Amino acid sequence: MLELTKYVDAEYAPGERRLVLVPLVFAEGCRLYSTDDPEVFALSFQARGAGALREPPEPVAEDRLGLMLGRGRAAVLRELGGPLTTAGLADRLGLAPSTVSEHLSVLAEAGVVTRHRVGRSVYYQLTDTGRSLLALLAGEGALAAAAAA
Repeated sequence: MLELTKYVDAEYAPGERRLVLVPLVFAEGCRLYSTDDPEVFALSFQARGAGALREPPEPVAEDRLGLMLGRGRAAVLRELGGPLTTAGLADRLGLAPSTVSEHLSVLAEAGVVTRHRVGRSVYYQLTDTGRSLLALLAGEGALAAAAAA
């Protein structure tokens, strides 16, 4: 017996209609659908273990900067070589400008980036502390890449 809680109350006897089960990986919940064939209805449901796919992966143990600051904030810090705006960083990283802005605010408060205004734009860049943090935790390769940017 299969019992569902749904908005439309209906009962079907076993063998009355064929049932197509549709496991969902990137959606939640359960839906009952009619099909073009009156003898068939489809039931979608959350596939077991699908929720684990939506959880962010654990940081790689070698990413000490990501472990310490969080992957998003570490990515912002690594990308910030020369002066860049929030929009410029967001574009490079593929993140929302609001997310990058939040990361930059925290990094500025910690003293690893500075900000200065030029007209209507605010530019961010690494401080000596930020460069040292990158060199110590992200490795010299990340610092060289940041300096070249």
